[in-house]
Amino acid sequence: IAEDMAVLGSLLGVLARLVPTRTIRNLNLVRSFQEFRRYTVQELNFVHEAHTAERFQHNFRNWPDVVIPHVHWDHTTSNVLTMSRVAGARLHEVVARLSPEELSKLNAQVLELEMKMFIADGLFHADLHPGNIFFQEGGKIALIDRGGGCAFTIKTKNAQLVGAVGVVIVNNAVDPSGLPLGMSGSDPTITI
Repeated sequence: IAEDMAVLGSLLGVLARLVPTRTIRNLNLVRSFQEFRRYTVQELNFVHEAHTAERFQHNFRNWPDVVIPHVHWDHTTSNVLTMSRVAGARLHEVVARLSPEELSKLNAQVLELEMKMFIADGLFHADLHPGNIFFQEGGKIALIDRGGGCAFTIKTKNAQLVGAVGVVIVNNAVDPSGLPLGMSGSDPTITI
């Protein structure tokens, strides 16, 4: 990986000499590459991912519908991550089986989960695609692969909250006094 990053950095340097400085600056290529390199290296450090998993476990400790695999520290290193096994249905399998009402409930549950990560906790799963989510019996959602977990600063977290409230109010989606920052409003009895 280090060699690959060095090659990419060199290619970016050549590109910077060939393309006008203003264009490079406007595209923000140097900073984008630095960010890409930082996250790629971070995501490949399994001790970092294990610590992030424990932060997620702590944040969701009162949410029985969210499953975060347990880290087995005795068998975890920077190159090996050992966690408890989780299984469940994939998104495409669930969507095919759920009624429109159940799918709506599941959407609300996932939205609440994401709002909690972004707004309440300021720590979010930065790689939350269908391959990193399992849907289990009884409406439980298991999240894996948190190597790309990112934390917000207080300033950014507050900006996310203001933005979310604005979207909710503008779209008249819900009464702003009842923003879903907990699973209490979700129906955990969805059969998957």
